[in-house]
Amino acid sequence: MIEVDSFLSHYGVKGMQWGKRKDRVSLRDAQIAGNHVQSVVAKAVPKNAMSDSYSNLKSDTQILEAGFAVVRISNHANEQLKDITYASHTPKDVQRYTAIIPDFHGLGNGQSFPDSYQHTYVTTKRLTLASPKARVDAFANLMDAREVPMADGSKVTGREYLTALGYSPEITSLDKHQLGKQLYDNYVVDQYADTPLNTAYFGSLRKQGYDALVDDNNKGIIADEPLIILDPVGKLERMAVRKLSNQEINEAQKNFSLPSAKEVMLHND
Repeated sequence: MIEVDSFLSHYGVKGMQWGKRKDRVSLRDAQIAGNHVQSVVAKAVPKNAMSDSYSNLKSDTQILEAGFAVVRISNHANEQLKDITYASHTPKDVQRYTAIIPDFHGLGNGQSFPDSYQHTYVTTKRLTLASPKARVDAFANLMDAREVPMADGSKVTGREYLTALGYSPEITSLDKHQLGKQLYDNYVVDQYADTPLNTAYFGSLRKQGYDALVDDNNKGIIADEPLIILDPVGKLERMAVRKLSNQEINEAQKNFSLPSAKEVMLHND
C-alpha cells in the first residue's frame, strides 16, 4: 500500500508553495511531445485481455486496504465521481495518464494545455477487486441470463442482445463460457460506454460484492494496472487536487512509454 503522505509528497502536493510563475511551453516542444505520445499510443498492440485459456484464469481475489491511494487526471477541478470511475495507482501509470489525458483535450493555442488537474484519493474502506476469472464469468453468465435492460423496460439475455447487434450465428451455438471468453476482448473496448450490456455487467459484479476491477482494455497496453472503481462515493475520499503545469504535462509526454513486457508480467503475478 502507498502511504498517503509520501505519495502526495512525491507528486508535489504536500507543502507546495503556490504562486504565479511562467508556465508556458514552446510551440515546437508542445508539438514534438504531443506527436511522441500519439506515435507511441498508435504502436500499442491490441492483445487478448484474457490470453490464458478459461481453465487457467486466476481466481484469487485482490484487496485494496483502507488508505490505498489512487489518482485521477481530469479537466475538472471539482470533478464529480461517476458510478463507474477510472483511476490509476502506480507512479508510472499516473505519469502515463498525465501525458495522455490533457492531449485528448487538445493543445489550445499550442503553448498552453486546457486546464488539467491531478486528483488524489484514498480508499475509506477495504475494496474487493474482481479476479480475472470473476471478470470473464460475469460477462459469460450474462449470455444466458435475462439481465440486460432495454429501453422499453424489458430484459433480454446477452445472446439476444448481441444477436440484435448483428453478431455472427455462432452466438447461438457456443456455450456461455466459450462465447464469453471469445467475445470478452471485444466487449472491454466499449466498457466505458453507457450501454445496456455494461449496465448488466457492472450490476452483476456489484451483486457479487465486488467494489472494483482492473481495466482490461488498457492493462498491459498503455498502462500497467489501471482500475475501475464501482460506486466510488463513500469509498474514495479526495485528499488533494492541484492543477497540472504545462511543463510537467510536456515532460510527461516527452518521457511517455508503453508498459514493458517485464512490467506486464509483474502486474500479472
